[in-house]
Amino acid sequence: MQRNTFQIERILVAMDASPYSRVALKVAADLAASLGAEIRGVFVEDTTLLGLADLPMVSEVHIPSARVRSISSRTLEQEFRALAREAESWMATMAQQLGLSWEFELLRGNIVSELLSVARSSDLISLGRFGWPIANPPRRMGSIARALVEQCAVPALLLHQEIQAGQPILAVFRGIESDGDVLQWTGFLAQHYQSEATIFLMTEQASLAERLGEEARALLAPWSVPVRFQPVADEAALLQAIHALPASQESILLSRRYRPIYEKLLCGLLLFP
Repeated sequence: MQRNTFQIERILVAMDASPYSRVALKVAADLAASLGAEIRGVFVEDTTLLGLADLPMVSEVHIPSARVRSISSRTLEQEFRALAREAESWMATMAQQLGLSWEFELLRGNIVSELLSVARSSDLISLGRFGWPIANPPRRMGSIARALVEQCAVPALLLHQEIQAGQPILAVFRGIESDGDVLQWTGFLAQHYQSEATIFLMTEQASLAERLGEEARALLAPWSVPVRFQPVADEAALLQAIHALPASQESILLSRRYRPIYEKLLCGLLLFP
């Protein structure tokens, strides 16, 4: 894929009105404005929670006050609708500011199933890496985010903070046949955010690392971005190399598929199917 065929037409934003959801929207809108894409927001009313809400032993605990109150499916439905209206208002404001084409849809069902279904007609899904914040800072990927990236058929951008200009762009590269699209996105993001790209070449062999570097350099050439290469023998070496970077928590890592070691990183992730 050459730069002139790098076309993104629709970005899906999974919204729940949490702070991380708002970050996912802001970044998606910024990328959409640069790419000439439209954004589509989706809020899913969780039928599992609605079903549980009418059970007599179920109560709602407010954090951080720890105040407890009874709850019903009707009350929860009203809260869902209020959150959805707030999320839609965020999207409308953002789209108007950037002149974007947009739509917002309220769905009901299993959150993961509904998002996987609507993602099929998108080129990218953007969502919060974590759920509603309880721990500060959060340490583990949210269950919805993890289930999505394990099953999603399109790239998934998982964020907990905005991407800033100059923020490090990192990518795992195993070869042009498997990771060509990973480097296309790497080139675009590095150019868009005026950042240096660091490419981790996954191999134990020095001769193969040289060939991978040549392939990666050719893929990134049309983007005219500063790039450096670092061979890593395995996932443990990859994790160590990322942690050694001065601004690792502020970086974005692009990689093929979700891997458990990514739970040990507090950076943004762009994961490919």
